[in-house]
Amino acid sequence: MQTTNETYDIIVVGAGTSGSIAARFGAQFGLNICLIDACEQHQIGNKICGDAVDPSIFDYLNITMGDEILTLNSALRLYAPDEKNYLSLDIPMCFVDRARFGQKLLKEAIDAGNVQFMDNTRAIDLVYDEKCVTGVKVKRKYEGKKKLNAKIIIDASGFHSPLRRNIKSTYISKEVSKWDSTICYREIIKFTKEKTPLPAYSTLIVDPGLRTPGGYLWFFPKSD
Repeated sequence: MQTTNETYDIIVVGAGTSGSIAARFGAQFGLNICLIDACEQHQIGNKICGDAVDPSIFDYLNITMGDEILTLNSALRLYAPDEKNYLSLDIPMCFVDRARFGQKLLKEAIDAGNVQFMDNTRAIDLVYDEKCVTGVKVKRKYEGKKKLNAKIIIDASGFHSPLRRNIKSTYISKEVSKWDSTICYREIIKFTKEKTPLPAYSTLIVDPGLRTPGGYLWFFPKSD
């Protein structure tokens, strides 16, 4: 393995929503951050998602609202499996262009300063000094394997995290139970406004016994 003197205050593994926000906050506190992701930079944010976000999160996390916000909505219908009976709920939501939203969060992290972003970089294991985690072993697409050191490691790499599975700890669940996971499938369907006006509400259909065991169906209308 290639030796390196790359040492940071914090290494954030995964440049998704939580990882990019964590990197930004760390940089704003003057810490030296390394943010890594297995994807190429332009692919950050391109993932299956319902695209609904609580508007209060933007103020709470100090995220500016730009053209990645497609629709603001506060009406939600929660349907029973028969799709006839429903509850009307007043829940403020905004719908984002997920890819643009992810790119925005990444840009805000990088622009905060003190953030070195490494794309095409896959975390493969943790580095230990006796019983203490001191870094991450990574594999870069064009540079091979190397070791990064840090005082703090934030694993924001998601469901398939190799770091969680390999950690030497009895306090962290290494595998996600199948009862705590489900399959997500999304279609983006485009209509003409003249033929199909956007409804004034969002829709959730709960059908745990047949179509969506452990989950729900959703229909979230967006603007152009």
